[in-house]
Amino acid sequence: MKNPPATTRVRPLLLVLLLWAGAGVSAAQTAPVDPEVIGIEEVVRGQRGYGLSVFAGSEPERFEVEVIGVMQNVYPGMSFILARLSGQDLERSGVVRGMSGSPVYIEGRLAGAVAFSWDFAKDAIAGITPIADMHALQDLPAGGTRSRPASELGSPRSLIQLAKPMADSARAEEELRAHLEVLGQGTASAMTGASSALAFVSSGFEPRSQSLLRLVLGEVASAGTTVDTLEPHEIGPGASVAGVLIGGDLKLAASGTLTDRSGDQVVAFGHPVLSLGPVKIPMAVAEVLTVVASDLSSFKLTNVGAVVGAFDEDRLPGMRGRLGAIAPTTPVRISVTGAAGVLAKEPGQRAYHLEVADVPLMRPALLAVATLQTVDAFSYASGDQSLDLAATFRFAGYDDVVVRQSFDGSGAAISAALYLLQLVGFFELNPWVDVETSGVDIELAQGPEIRTLSLLGAHAERRAVRAGDTVDVLLDLRSHRGQRTQRRVPVLVPADAAPGPLYLFVGDGSSVDAAALQIEPFEPKSFEESLRLLGSFHSRDSLGVLSVRPARGLVVDGRALPDLPDSMRSLWQGRGALATKPLALSIVSREFVASDLPLEGLERVDLEVLPAVGMR
Repeated sequence: MKNPPATTRVRPLLLVLLLWAGAGVSAAQTAPVDPEVIGIEEVVRGQRGYGLSVFAGSEPERFEVEVIGVMQNVYPGMSFILARLSGQDLERSGVVRGMSGSPVYIEGRLAGAVAFSWDFAKDAIAGITPIADMHALQDLPAGGTRSRPASELGSPRSLIQLAKPMADSARAEEELRAHLEVLGQGTASAMTGASSALAFVSSGFEPRSQSLLRLVLGEVASAGTTVDTLEPHEIGPGASVAGVLIGGDLKLAASGTLTDRSGDQVVAFGHPVLSLGPVKIPMAVAEVLTVVASDLSSFKLTNVGAVVGAFDEDRLPGMRGRLGAIAPTTPVRISVTGAAGVLAKEPGQRAYHLEVADVPLMRPALLAVATLQTVDAFSYASGDQSLDLAATFRFAGYDDVVVRQSFDGSGAAISAALYLLQLVGFFELNPWVDVETSGVDIELAQGPEIRTLSLLGAHAERRAVRAGDTVDVLLDLRSHRGQRTQRRVPVLVPADAAPGPLYLFVGDGSSVDAAALQIEPFEPKSFEESLRLLGSFHSRDSLGVLSVRPARGLVVDGRALPDLPDSMRSLWQGRGALATKPLALSIVSREFVASDLPLEGLERVDLEVLPAVGMR
């Protein structure tokens, strides 16, 4: 079959150049204006055509296409064109990541977009999404509700786990990776067994952070940033575009190719990016530096440029966007201070400013990995160190939420990243309200040594006390390097303490919070209750004392009901619709004081409250 006559539509000078260069032309080429489309039912083996994609710079260039056949009903009602690509050195590189969305023209008519290939393939064989399926995206109504999938991170139980953040660095990294892999299940290839021709690219992320991002997104290549001079009206089929998940001092984007444009509306990529349906993701132009050939999967090295619009639909046939539209983002400021900074603009301090896309499923991972990366870039994120975290979250319609926590050890940065992932995961994916995050400030203070004092034991100077007494409790402590020390803590026996046993749980603030939730369980039933619970949590740099006495109560539907009369206990336990379990202890008082150094551990001290003088 002869080459398509569509080349007669190009400008006369370009036509001369094409005829002079022959079929393997590599000069930049513009897409046909308002091309006709060819339906997949018209596509047969042996047809030839061409495609457009950027291989260097910002100008689309032509590659050749030969139809192999049609893969029928890969998904119910959706088939794909299978084609062999050539030219632009594709014979050596194979299909290149970043070609997703490259428009393909057969017999001068728009057939679809390059969407996927196979890793380690020796030939440049590509799956092409039919353009009719992509054009169907244009019929979807605008302003769809963004996706907030259910997740364990959004459950009240996940919030309760924040009372005592994980200190063990190996377990913290294992859990962080597990959470990222679960979040990564929301991403999708164009088809089972194939690999999308989309390129996730990042700028400012080092290898360890990139390895964590791969758990969520798959392959992530390095990228740069550039201020692109392209105006929206200059962007057409074959241009490199990117969906920006993180902008600012760090960048993370899904880079591919624009397939078709109608006015200011565009379709791109030929497959989903995150499979989230309605989305709000900034759309930027991109500049390709070069193509890197790889036996696994070749990719484009890309600079991400200026934002020129927004993507608003992320579906199986691709993404829909609009040039000139604005996607809301959340400003995030991450400030790192410490004596060890090597890239600080000021001695010992550096602030990173980010704009994070409004994608609830992804934001926990994005903020967690970005925070880890800022510590790595500032100084180092491994090895013995201390890290104090203070984070402020601003939500529309709610008071600011401020959380503080201290981390020490070789995995302090990983533990802080896990803490933030769980915290942001709850905010974004909570089961009650769709919160609008208007800003996040994260302050990190890094020190060069492990400060934590381990609590080895505790005992009171005397066991028999009376209500209202003050009793000294001696704490046996050990530093990271093995030095032993003692600390004397005066504890006030509650004035209303009844005669009988009284138990003191003494330890770091986080451990005491966790113990309190075990003794008197509380499961929040609204977002407001969750914020109050979160606001009651303490950091490891505080010392807590929990006074507890025996009780005869119940835990009913996640709420503690201490000291119930026997008749009420029987009544509640007889209500099978609500989960009940015995409550053996009741909290009398809680006290917290600041500690010079972070603590780790929890000890119980047993007291006996004597009757008041004159009472029997």
